[in-house]
Amino acid sequence: MKFALLSTTVNFVQQTGINGPAGVSRGQFRKRADEINTIMAGYVDSLHNAIALNLKNQLGCKVLYGKELHDLPNYQELRKKYELTDRLHKEDSEFPEVFISSEDFNFIIEQTKSGVQFGGMAFNSTPKVLKEKITNLCRDLNVKYIAVPQFVLTGFKTDIVSPTNTYFRYNLIIYNQNGDRIATSGDVEKTDMLFGKNDLTGSFSDLVKAYLDKSKSIEIKSVL
Repeated sequence: MKFALLSTTVNFVQQTGINGPAGVSRGQFRKRADEINTIMAGYVDSLHNAIALNLKNQLGCKVLYGKELHDLPNYQELRKKYELTDRLHKEDSEFPEVFISSEDFNFIIEQTKSGVQFGGMAFNSTPKVLKEKITNLCRDLNVKYIAVPQFVLTGFKTDIVSPTNTYFRYNLIIYNQNGDRIATSGDVEKTDMLFGKNDLTGSFSDLVKAYLDKSKSIEIKSVL
């Protein structure tokens, strides 16, 4: 049983809405955008590697990823064939980028707008088109399954005086060689952040580290 692990992404999604708490939340995170972007860029490869270990631990499978994947003789050719270029840039001046695992390419996210939403992956392709793409990519990589992980940092306020709720969400979808969605996995880390009293970089880093500490044992569930 051989998996290809490709295109781990992590990005920050702002709270939407025009009410007071939403505006306060967006302002808080905008002021710390550089810190948050640095955290996401710094952890994306660690998260990618953690998913590989989770797949190996939970399923006892061979995982093709990282250098082994990138060193395939046909990798650059496949990248040209399947990559959706310029799709990981958002209409958000403070959080303009969806970060992706090093040397991987985006083959599945069609658009981002304000951010790749947790779980939905912002797929614009019809199920038929996506199914065909996954089937062909499995064939060209000589694998039976493809795993696509997504991580989202986000935060919001429910009222002006309450702490800002901050979340680190994880979602994994596994497809088989027929392009069928056969398994998923997910998790969320949460904390309440009092801006001005907590160190933002430390707080978000702690959320990511909490995930990494337990990532190897997070259950992967069949959807068939």
